[in-house]
Amino acid sequence: MTMPAEDWATGRTSTSPQSRIPAFASIEEEAEFWDKHSFTEFTDELEDVTGEVSFRVRPPDDAIRLRFDRETIAVLNDRAKVENTDPTTLVHRWVLERLRAS
Repeated sequence: MTMPAEDWATGRTSTSPQSRIPAFASIEEEAEFWDKHSFTEFTDELEDVTGEVSFRVRPPDDAIRLRFDRETIAVLNDRAKVENTDPTTLVHRWVLERLRAS
């Protein structure tokens, strides 16, 4: 994987003083820049990065995460198969049915 040098640890995309990639004051400014440019325009400024890179994806603000024990998940999976759906859709349907009934 290649990416602009050094500043990924801080979350900023600024490279050496000679870089054509500017330092950004905000994520919005950076997004606007990358909307207009491709990283392929800067391949001469990229360097290989070693090590582990991970990303944490946040669920949307209108999502609710539920945790169930393994046995409950197994039962939900089995029931979802019987109803030809997935467990998430099944639980979603059940919650809506219960809310409409109350």
